[in-house]
Amino acid sequence: MAKNPVASFKTSMGTIKAEIYLDRVPRTASNFIDLANSGFYNGLHFHRVIPGFMNQFGCPFSKDPNSHRSGTGGPKDGTTFKNLATGETEKRFNGGNIKDENIDRTSNAPGTLSMANTGAKNSGGSQFFLNVANNKNLDWFTGGESKHPVFGKVVDQASLDLCVKISKVPTRDDNPRTPVTMISVTVAMPGDKPAAAPKATANPTAEFHTTMGTLQAEIYVDRVPRTASNFIDLAQSGFFDGLHFHRVIPGFMNQFGCPYSKDPKSQRAGTGGPKDGTTFKNLATGGTETRFNGGNIKDENVDRTSNKPGTLSMANTGATHTGGSQFFMNVADNRNLDWFSPGASKHPVFGCLDKASLGLAVKISQVPTRDDNPRNPVKMVKVKVVFPGAGEKRKSEGDDASPAKKRAL
Repeated sequence: MAKNPVASFKTSMGTIKAEIYLDRVPRTASNFIDLANSGFYNGLHFHRVIPGFMNQFGCPFSKDPNSHRSGTGGPKDGTTFKNLATGETEKRFNGGNIKDENIDRTSNAPGTLSMANTGAKNSGGSQFFLNVANNKNLDWFTGGESKHPVFGKVVDQASLDLCVKISKVPTRDDNPRTPVTMISVTVAMPGDKPAAAPKATANPTAEFHTTMGTLQAEIYVDRVPRTASNFIDLAQSGFFDGLHFHRVIPGFMNQFGCPYSKDPKSQRAGTGGPKDGTTFKNLATGGTETRFNGGNIKDENVDRTSNKPGTLSMANTGATHTGGSQFFMNVADNRNLDWFSPGASKHPVFGCLDKASLGLAVKISQVPTRDDNPRNPVKMVKVKVVFPGAGEKRKSEGDDASPAKKRAL
């Protein structure tokens, strides 16, 4: 029997890994894998958790963790996916549902993943639940009305323990009071080669000291030297110190780096950049680069690092050569923003947070906002860059900025 795929559910409380039973329920498993690979689940929240029972997830309306519509949504009607066992194309219908696949008698035991539905035939779509108890009364082959086919199971005790922990968080009407975010769902297929270990580099580390804590990130001078050098120059000049995160969106990203955000309530936040005509040294080539057209730098679409959770990526207006000082920290798998993806968005990655810092980035993304701007300002007290084998290097440069076009993702 061929080895089954393994799904990694990266949540704001930790990572759950589960085998997906492609060999037992190919239609149901293929539907899930298609949705996961498309990014459908990224940024959603567990909308129903009950201790001693289960955790439910997968409704697109749960992107807003407080939406009253959570639990009622599914994939787009008429979308298709490939059945990975038969090779045939299957179509979602009647509100994004798939046909019931009541063929395998795996029971709803602790740690299993099972399809949610309305109780009517063929009403399962994207929603599923993780059992934290023996819920055999939900098996499709029992005498009861509930018919929920199992399509996977967690692979280890650590994953089951995390499922139980999630089920016990404080709730209001079964909805977690503190949202539990699904940062990303990735699926490793049988035969996939593990990612190559990163080459040893002498990249610098940036320390982002905020009023909510400190984040640390490797800055990819070796991959995108122009973009990284521009950031390092601004950080060492003190450009970022005292600014505020001006746009944070849970399940998406945190945007920062506009000089107008020194006033956290400024209506101009998101429109500024460095001084036009200022220069910086490209730390890879040794050459001098000049900022132009409102403090922008030339696009550096050369490295194919994806906009995965924890990465730092350049913000721009959507036009060519419009990145300057603003960037964002991804808190979800935003591969649709990759410069090498088919979409219009082109955002090169220039660094990545360490694992401990990602949790803080997610926390920042979830603060209360008004029009995506934090109600209680989140301030960047200081950005410090440390090079391997050396202390912090600084140089002086003004931090005033001329107006620039709105920088939107």
